[in-house]
Amino acid sequence: MGKKFIVYLLAVVMVMGIASVSFSQENKENQENKIVGIVQEVAEDGTYVIVDGKKVSISEEVKDYNNMEQGDEVELIIEETQNGPVVVDFNYL
Repeated sequence: MGKKFIVYLLAVVMVMGIASVSFSQENKENQENKIVGIVQEVAEDGTYVIVDGKKVSISEEVKDYNNMEQGDEVELIIEETQNGPVVVDFNYL
């Protein structure tokens, strides 16, 4: 009975470990990247913004309603792409 219990306990621990690894990877995939800070520069053509020294491209969708100006305090919602980080949404703070 002692060996069966240990084997059962080991199996339960392994299943829990696998489940937690899967859950943490899923959370990382769904996690949004954010940049919070003061707008230092906005491109005249609306293609990028610099917030706290980080230059980030602006998506086509955000360009349509982007009215950020130098000095605004913002939270940028970033999506990683093959061409680097891109602003997919933003909020004023």
